[in-house]
Amino acid sequence: MENNKLFSVEYEQSGVVFFKEVAANSMEEAKQQVMSGQPTVKIRAVSVVDAQKE
Repeated sequence: MENNKLFSVEYEQSGVVFFKEVAANSMEEAKQQVMSGQPTVKIRAVSVVDAQKE
């Protein structure tokens, strides 16, 4: 699990929007991590979280 980046996944379930931060190698993997625990959600967006925040 080298080269993991932090992604913010925005998803919708039952009309409510949620955000979840996950460590993954790609945007697709980040989406799959969220969907594996909640298969009925609609993924709205995936963003890379800026690791350079100060």
